[in-house]
Amino acid sequence: MPPTATIDPAELERLLELATDADDLSLIEQAVADIEAELAGRQPTMTRADKMREASAKAQRAATRSSQDIGLPPVGLGDAERRKRSDEDLEYHLTEYYPETFCLEFSEDHRRIIKQIQATIEEGGQKAIALMRGAGKSSILLRAMLWAVLTGRRRFCVLIAASSASARKLMKTLKKLILSNRKLQADYAAELHCLISLGNRGTLADGQHVSGVRTGVAWDASMIASGFIEGVATSDFVISAVSIRGDVRGQQFVTASGQTLRPDLVLLDDPQTKASAKSKPASRTRLEICNGDVLKMAGGSKNIAAFAAVTIIRKGDLADMLVSRRTSPYWRGEKVPCVKAFPNKDAMELWEEFQEQYEAELDVDAPHEKSRKFVADHFDAMHEGSSLFWDANYDRKNEVSALHRAMIERAKDIDSFNAELQLEPTSDKPEGSSELWDLSADDIASRIGPYDRGELPDSVEVITAFVDVQTQFLPWMVMGFTLRGRGYVLDYGSFPDQGTRYFTKESVPKTFKDIYGDHVTLGDMVTQAMDELTADLFTREYKRGDSVHSIDKVGFDVGFKLVANESRDFALMSPHRAMLMPMQGRYVGPDTRNWQRMGGGKMKRTRGVNVALKPPPKGQRGVPTLQVDTNAWKNHVAECLTIPETSQKSILLFSDTPENHLMLGEHCEAEYPMLARGKDGTEMVVWKNAQSGVIDNDYWDCLVGCCALASTLGVFAKQRASSGVGQSDTTSRKRKYGASNLNIG
Repeated sequence: MPPTATIDPAELERLLELATDADDLSLIEQAVADIEAELAGRQPTMTRADKMREASAKAQRAATRSSQDIGLPPVGLGDAERRKRSDEDLEYHLTEYYPETFCLEFSEDHRRIIKQIQATIEEGGQKAIALMRGAGKSSILLRAMLWAVLTGRRRFCVLIAASSASARKLMKTLKKLILSNRKLQADYAAELHCLISLGNRGTLADGQHVSGVRTGVAWDASMIASGFIEGVATSDFVISAVSIRGDVRGQQFVTASGQTLRPDLVLLDDPQTKASAKSKPASRTRLEICNGDVLKMAGGSKNIAAFAAVTIIRKGDLADMLVSRRTSPYWRGEKVPCVKAFPNKDAMELWEEFQEQYEAELDVDAPHEKSRKFVADHFDAMHEGSSLFWDANYDRKNEVSALHRAMIERAKDIDSFNAELQLEPTSDKPEGSSELWDLSADDIASRIGPYDRGELPDSVEVITAFVDVQTQFLPWMVMGFTLRGRGYVLDYGSFPDQGTRYFTKESVPKTFKDIYGDHVTLGDMVTQAMDELTADLFTREYKRGDSVHSIDKVGFDVGFKLVANESRDFALMSPHRAMLMPMQGRYVGPDTRNWQRMGGGKMKRTRGVNVALKPPPKGQRGVPTLQVDTNAWKNHVAECLTIPETSQKSILLFSDTPENHLMLGEHCEAEYPMLARGKDGTEMVVWKNAQSGVIDNDYWDCLVGCCALASTLGVFAKQRASSGVGQSDTTSRKRKYGASNLNIG
């Protein structure tokens, strides 16, 4: 029983006396009624206005609910015969439903590739396609993806782009295809009914239903789901769009019918940026994502169909690796240039004459009528022996043939022609780089010597090691040298051990924090790691026959400002301090003053080449730091990595597969040489980073550090450097600069 409502009469009388008008009186009476209703367990009494508002809201909800009932899809709108042919033939579907996009006749290469796309969709597998710009590879593949889900061959398609913005753009294009193509809407009415009924308003998706049963349709910036109508024979499909560095893993969707879908179709559309294409490690990381995360999206029950529409920006970038049958054979790369075969020699002479006329017309702002007539008059002779990817691809008003168009692009910019149309970038070097050394990761990784890891080759007299101090891990390398300068990489790795031969700074598997925890400062972590690493290095043995050798000296970088003081303290306090050498790179350029004046004139001469000792600051205890002319030593290392392997000053790697040395090779590509000119006209080779952001060049620095440290132990002793510092002869010499500052024979 609810409690009995009781109102104090005296209190009520007092309230009534205070009331001055009828409105106040009605409010008091309403308040009393509400209190009595609440105590009696009933709802408060609604005013007339409240009842009207409630009725209006109820009617609005009913109207909205009724409007979201989309009913069954229309029947008989489409052409049954056209739909049947479309379901069977992808090429017919493209030309019939998208005539404005594919207005030119497909080439034989187009038709062959389209057949391969259909076969891959039906049977599974991978296909990477690089065609000349404007050939329609992305347009073909995007529409092929939609065709695959509309015909029920695949049910969950994922579009992967280089960035989130590019992924959203792909999804936006796909939505336009669905909303604007009347033939598609008519012939595939059942499949598209739920999506079209939304009217491009994703906010209506949650409430959409048929006779009270929700369809489960989705329509947002990164995903569309076709929805499900019970009793209607149709394909229930999903299409999502993500960035390659985004949420690729864990893609799944639960349909309105309760079925869990995982991706079974993937399109990688230009999955690299210009910045990532410049970085070999970034390209390698994206390739690992393509081969790992992307191809494993379907799980174990379905053979995924994956396509890559790529544009080659630089040699060795992600696109180049995907279409390479050697690097990525399972992707079955297809690379078809604009001009598959150039005309014969006589024809090319005519094209040179055409180019002169074309450029002359440009100089005087004249129309290109004469040059066009020249091609038309000599058509057969100028096309003799040529073969093109797409003969129909030219402007009928201003051009005579597809070859004519190609030669115009070639005349405008040969580098752009080679990259965009021929798919063969002229060079992967940055503009302005020196041609003295062509450091190739693949070539360096293949410089394998006839000795095992940790084995000491004959004639090695000096063993040095170098540690490149970083914030997350310590890359290190051990090298052996003959006295004439021949170098052997005996071992290299990282502390902590990463458990893999390839990784990048952006994806380090194991860091200092994994060992020491988050509560330890960066300086303490680096010091502790250095202590453990150097203790390990000095106990390692390198055998040659019955003799056993150990490392003579270990150098480490103290140029990292965040932990520079801790690093110097470590060198002073370490039990191995007699065999430790703090080192710091110095930029010596054409306008740099000589070594003796660096550091306030406190540089000390020491044994070695292009090196000098700098004492600790006045009044502070410490170990002198070995200052290294990094440009000179990088010149030397670059030369040693590009000369024949039989040379007495070459650098070789221990016996292993080139794939396992690829990371080292790519680190050597992270910098490139440039010819710099000083104020007085002096020219000198200096080194620049090949890309911005995080630079993966640690083992390149280790090679340089090991070689410079070896010079202080007598290696290259008979040679003279360009700088007077470190040499026994103190006579003044004019500095010389060239391919090798060391001039080591």
